Amino acid sequence: MASNDFISIHIFGLDRVQLITKSVNKTIDYSKLNKVQPLVDEIFSKKPNDNTSTSEFHLINILNQKFVDYIPKSDKPNGIGKSFRLDFKDIDLILILNLITEMYAKS
Repeated sequence: MASNDFISIHIFGLDRVQLITKSVNKTIDYSKLNKVQPLVDEIFSKKPNDNTSTSEFHLINILNQKFVDYIPKSDKPNGIGKSFRLDFKDIDLILILNLITEMYAKS
């Protein structure tokens, strides 16, 4: 699969990961994927210095090869802490492609 084929990846906490491409909509349990945690770690490591979010997250969205949204868990009543957005180009593409390849390999 070419890197420009995917539309979005949604990482729902430690529960599941969803890959959406032009032809596939696939969801796999987080625990069955070895390549997701390195990507999560990479994204969290790019957190802005003034952001006090912890590594426990509610949702990570990688959308349209434009940006990455990190939405942390929080003690606030709505469960959402201070989210942050990164440019897609600032994330290691190899980590993204590794996850996509692993997800395609799992049926």
